[in-house]
Formats: sequence, structure tokens, C-alpha cells
Amino acid sequence: MTDYQAMHRLLPALIRDEGDALANLANSAALLYESMGAVNWAGFYLFKENQLVLGPFQGKPACIRIAMGKGVCGAAAQRRQSIVVEDVHLFPGHIACDEASASEIVIPIVRDGRLFGVLDVDSPVRARFGEEDRMGLEGFVDILNQYVRWEELPRGAGAGSKYGALGGKRVNRRKIILYGAGICPDCVSAKARLEAAADEFDLDYRDITASTKTLKEFLSLRDREALFAPVVEAGRIGIPLFILEDGTKTFEIRDFLCVEESAPAGSACSLDGKQC
Repeated sequence: MTDYQAMHRLLPALIRDEGDALANLANSAALLYESMGAVNWAGFYLFKENQLVLGPFQGKPACIRIAMGKGVCGAAAQRRQSIVVEDVHLFPGHIACDEASASEIVIPIVRDGRLFGVLDVDSPVRARFGEEDRMGLEGFVDILNQYVRWEELPRGAGAGSKYGALGGKRVNRRKIILYGAGICPDCVSAKARLEAAADEFDLDYRDITASTKTLKEFLSLRDREALFAPVVEAGRIGIPLFILEDGTKTFEIRDFLCVEESAPAGSACSLDGKQC
């Protein structure tokens, strides 16, 4: 049995006076590993370039990259839900980084609507983790979110990163604003799909209204296709207006709908006078 109250008291003392996010995650992983009995791995996977990449941990060498939706870690990240697995060998698509692992618990790390990674703990004991562990580790992540500067961790903008281009122009940052002019019956599901799309394509976003539940700001858009599929889908259910702001120019999203096979017939499609 893990003393989560003691762990929650110790964690702030370890990390609150240190500004380096990586150092804080390293100490946090060590605290987990030393405090929890019957575990053989404890650490973090960080969300970068539309995948989870190995971060600070304690235990044997681990899988370096995990695709979104794959294994327990990828599933928890994609769903943004904690997952407790009694027998990892029965979990569909389980990724066996260590054959000795029998059970696993994964907690997504989300702050201000943005996914930063997952906390992962493995055990060689079947059914090692339960509801108490889920609540305790979610509380652990809540404390991390108070102190860790997730934004300072590398987000995959180095060599090999892809950025989108509109009208043949290379850009490193775009701002997408989705305007919803009122409450519609399907706005909640639209919001959920847009949030999932943002996670899938590594977009940063934040709520900028509390009234319509559909207004979103997206940063660091990489690929035009990454935006249009969810936007067109959401557009079908009644969100009335989408605007793309790129630098100082503003375009209505209908100007770009023809990149989708399902775009309405006769949709305009141009940017700076160039046809797509």
C-alpha cells in the first residue's frame, strides 16, 4: 500500500524551488519509484510530434516512442483518461517494453486543456493497481501541474519537424480561431472532436470563451490537412463561422474547404490569389 499523502507532501518540497522542468520530472520519477512498492518502472512519456517520447524514468530501459492510441500509454493520452490495467497481456495492442511487467497504470498529464504527456507506472504483480492508486497518482500529476513548466520542454520543433504551408509560403506559426455564434445541440460533441484533433496533431489551444463552448484558439499548426478534417466535420453540425488568421491577413475557412473531398460543391479555394 502506497502512502500517497506522504508522497504528496514530499513532491512540492522536491520541485517547487527548481525551475528546470526536466530536472523536476527526474526527481518526481525517483520519488515514485522509491515510494511505491512492487513496481518495476515509473516515469514519464512526453507528447512531441504527434507521439509519446520517453522522458525521465526509473527502471529498465524502455520503449522510446509510442504512437497515439497504441498500448496503454497511447490509449490514455488519446482518451485523456487514466487507465488501470490488471493484466497487460490482455490489453489490446499492449506494447511489451519489459516482459516482466504484469500490470500498469497510466495517468494523462493535461493542463489548461493541453496534453503534455503521461505518467506511467508498471508492476511485475498482476492487479497491482486499483482505485486508490488512480486517485493518488492523479493527485501527484495535479501537484506537478502546479510547479512544472511544461512549456519549456522540447515540443519537437527541431530537425525533422514539418510545418504547414499556405499558398506555397512556409510558416512556423498560425493562429486558428473557431467562432461559434451560439449554443447548438451538437456543440459539445464538436468541441470534443476538436480537442481530440488538437491532441492528435500536436496543436496548442486554449478556451477563449465560456459561453458558446465552441470557440478555440489553435497555435503551431503544422499541416493544412491537420486542421481541415476536424473543421469540415464540425462545420457539418452547425458551427457557423471559421476564420483563419495567418499573420495580418484573415480568411474565412470556407475559402479552403475544397482541400476536402467532402467539401461543398462550388467552394471557393484560394489564398493570395493562388488556387489550391
